Amino acid sequence: MHRRLIVALIAVALLFAAADLALWHRAHELKDLQSRWDALAATVSVDPPRFRPEMVASLPAPARRYLARAIASGTPLRSTVRLEIAGQIAARPGGRWYPFSADEILVPGRGYVWRARMHGAPLAYGRTETYLDGAGRRSVTLLGVLPWHRRHGADASAVNRALLALQSIWDPASLLPFRGVQWKAADPGRAVAILDIDGRAIPLTLEISPRGELRSASVRCPRRGVPDARFALHVDEQMRADGYRIPRRVTAAWRTGRGLYQPVGRQLILAIEYR
Repeated sequence: MHRRLIVALIAVALLFAAADLALWHRAHELKDLQSRWDALAATVSVDPPRFRPEMVASLPAPARRYLARAIASGTPLRSTVRLEIAGQIAARPGGRWYPFSADEILVPGRGYVWRARMHGAPLAYGRTETYLDGAGRRSVTLLGVLPWHRRHGADASAVNRALLALQSIWDPASLLPFRGVQWKAADPGRAVAILDIDGRAIPLTLEISPRGELRSASVRCPRRGVPDARFALHVDEQMRADGYRIPRRVTAAWRTGRGLYQPVGRQLILAIEYR
């Protein structure tokens, strides 16, 4: 009996030690996350240039149609975007969908922080994704505090770098040539923007209607066992905000050259602010 009591006390002590360590890691993670958010939020445009149609006059036709429609003449070309988002996310392709709410700070070409809370799951959990200074991180926590899953290193950085490029569609100004973006036409309905992110060239493919409306955007994105995987945002609804015409409602999906289409997310922009 005495031996069992000692074992139980040791087990309880180890449990408390593990909980303390988890809470310490979570506090450190939250501090780092806030530091990244603050660094991006400090990127405020001071006296930004204003859009003129001649800025896109020399671009391939589909790119010119898209940017001329997406940015109204005279719009201040700011560099920082703050978003409030709602939507649904699939636990896995073909799996159950869970609603989520999120906020995000985005500086195209430099980095982003995405903070989300999932609703309706058996256990409440949160997800964060970040990219800054060449490093990407992803994490999942249970009950808001218990670390469940973390990814960092080269693979996470490659994925989040691709997602940073993809999110340029919420700041069309970031795709203008004076921001260092190169364009080429794939065909009359598609254009490819070549973005330089931390010294890496990231091709972003946009599908564009004859009127210049964005239909979808996609980027090569690392995925285990699928060498030709692309992650895409399909535009379901547009909106106007601060001189821009941008996607309001999108469906996120995996695509491959073999025609595979796997929806994994639905996203609605509740509010957006350019700074």
